[in-house]
Amino acid sequence: MTISTVGESQRTAARIAGLACPISFVIVVAVNFGIFARLIVRGNPAETARNILAHETLFRIGVAGNMLYCVGVVVLLTALYVILKPVSQNLALLAAFGRLVHGLTWLLATLNLFTALRLLSDADYSRAFGPDQLPALARLYLSGFDAYYVGLLFWGLGATVGSYLWFKSNYIPRALAAFGVISSAWCAACTFVFYIFPGFPKVVNLWWFDSPMAIFELALSFWLLFKGLRSSGIAEPNKAGRLSTGVNVQRWKEQRQRSGGTSMKAAVYTRYGPPDVVVQIKEVEKPVPKDGEVLIEVRAASLNPLDGHLMRAPFLLRLMTGLRKPKNTRLGADVAGQVEAVGRNVTQFKPGDEVFGACRAAFAEYACASESRLVMKPDNVTFEQAASVPVAGLTALQGLRHKGKIQPGQRVLINGASGGVGTFAVQIAKSFGADVTGVCSTRNVDMVRSIGADHVINYTKEDFTQSGQRYDLIFDNVSNHSFSARRRVLNSNGICVLAGIGGAGSHEGQWARLGGSLKALVASCFVSQKFVTFIARITKEDLTILRELMATGKVTPVIDKCYRLSEVPEAIRYLEEGHARGKVVITVESNNKT
Repeated sequence: MTISTVGESQRTAARIAGLACPISFVIVVAVNFGIFARLIVRGNPAETARNILAHETLFRIGVAGNMLYCVGVVVLLTALYVILKPVSQNLALLAAFGRLVHGLTWLLATLNLFTALRLLSDADYSRAFGPDQLPALARLYLSGFDAYYVGLLFWGLGATVGSYLWFKSNYIPRALAAFGVISSAWCAACTFVFYIFPGFPKVVNLWWFDSPMAIFELALSFWLLFKGLRSSGIAEPNKAGRLSTGVNVQRWKEQRQRSGGTSMKAAVYTRYGPPDVVVQIKEVEKPVPKDGEVLIEVRAASLNPLDGHLMRAPFLLRLMTGLRKPKNTRLGADVAGQVEAVGRNVTQFKPGDEVFGACRAAFAEYACASESRLVMKPDNVTFEQAASVPVAGLTALQGLRHKGKIQPGQRVLINGASGGVGTFAVQIAKSFGADVTGVCSTRNVDMVRSIGADHVINYTKEDFTQSGQRYDLIFDNVSNHSFSARRRVLNSNGICVLAGIGGAGSHEGQWARLGGSLKALVASCFVSQKFVTFIARITKEDLTILRELMATGKVTPVIDKCYRLSEVPEAIRYLEEGHARGKVVITVESNNKT
């Protein structure tokens, strides 16, 4: 069975599940490895008791974190049930039940921690038990987390059923779903054998019981956040005179007629590797606008770091994009052009309108985009400038406005002010009335000042974390300073928005920066300053704000270089060098001829 339609409630549930899983994962890892691992000394109840009493507040924070994790489990199982219910309600209930048992065993183990704390801190218990008995009794309650492996069996069984439904639905790549089935079944099998043969961990380390399944669940959550649920597209009619999506032939012919039914040139990659090796310009079929979609004659498109990451695709990313070769062979998300045709139910655009926004497969002569992801291009902005806006502009706007809660008069620092996102962040922060400091290299100082920065710090000569200046908001595109260093220059209630780890391509220290960002997210839970991260979302409301900012001259996109469609590999290679000032843009020469 293949599900071809996705309801709005499922899409909402997918976003909730995509957030709940990594948040719960970060909480449980931080609590159990950052707190309890330091306090609980296995085999030494006396030392454990001393640690808990000496750090009672920290212990209570850990208990609260575990209870919050239980809430996350309930939120996640509810969201997954909503998504998978149309595939099979009974199996979706079974999968949810398995996760519920896991959550309940975790909750019971967490409540045991409260009992252990009461035993150690209550004077009545101290009088009733001897000095050696009390720590040992408390340690007995602390060992309640061994019950984790009871819940783990049910989690593995439930996740196996859920992964089977993912595989059956085609909502996510089948390779990813198959990995989920295998890893979940492996977890359940290992746990069951462990019950019967307690010495089994000598053969298979306990870490390998659930680690593959955890990797699957994180990969699944990233897919749901970045890609959402897949639904079948338009296909050729079958022998029964119907399309694989259930659309009749007449409807298919109408859609084909709207697109013109001809071929076009597009950038295509069919295997993983460096851009100059894997990217080719090929003749492909011209796309067809579905209901609610607009067919755009592409005049310009812009590059983002994700384009390079998709082509090289480390293993975890390949679980979502295809293990051996990419399932989606097209590139490009930012687009600007002229409306060629519209699908049914499109009311805001008509052929001839000049638009910009986000789509899939923008590196082509034509592309289809949802009506909700496009807005009209301002008359005073070129197609190249408009194409540079969507992903980078929305990242800057949403990071400053929604996450940074920027206010007029605040002192705002933009680390990485000369890049694609940074140049938008400087101008948007100024439009909100902030006092803006930009951090960049020597060659970009004048450019950053020219787009509105009140102060510019040349990082080759000065470290902004050593300047003594404090900021209300840091928008960090680079994450090349430690948590403590950034805290030092934040006001007591300041916010640091973690927007990136240094731009496109592989560069020295990127994994350390990623680890540092994760550490900062966890550590900020215990201090007054907040370190936050986010994933930019394409919304018509925010695209409209960016449109108005450009129309009024408050934001002018900065373009470093323009490449032709035939030069996409060279353009990606240049972006990955990490020295682009502003955005790198692709122009479609055939559509720009006059």
